Amino acid sequence: MMQGTSIRKFIRKNACDQSGQMSIEFVIAFPVMLMIALILCNACLCTSECAAFDRLSKDAIRTFGTSPSYEQRINDCAVDIQNHLSTSFEKDYLSVDVQAEQCASNQVRYVAHLNFYPTLFGRTFSGNVFGIQITPISHESSLVVQPYQPISF
Repeated sequence: MMQGTSIRKFIRKNACDQSGQMSIEFVIAFPVMLMIALILCNACLCTSECAAFDRLSKDAIRTFGTSPSYEQRINDCAVDIQNHLSTSFEKDYLSVDVQAEQCASNQVRYVAHLNFYPTLFGRTFSGNVFGIQITPISHESSLVVQPYQPISF
């Protein structure tokens, strides 16, 4: 009987020595869990925006790049493509840029860039973490087309 009492006192004494341990572990683990959640949220958001950008940029290039207006130059077509994409991606954490370059045999290569700035669960922030400036993630989509040229008689 004496042994059972001493074991209970030993368990109670050790339990009292560890009070608050769970709070300390939470204080240490919570910022790590928050950073992991923030990274996962940004990765999913960036992947989603890049997938949509790939599809919409190629559609815009096919629409505006293959049938320019009368005497419209390739740089003007690039501006039209950029304006169209900017309306589709008008979020604070995204920016769009389109460039055009002449290729061989009357073909034009359009290169569209999407810049993704990291967010705080969808909200913009300064991009400065512990004094380190976070650079945007750049995604590129390109397509080579041959613009329509009317036949001259």
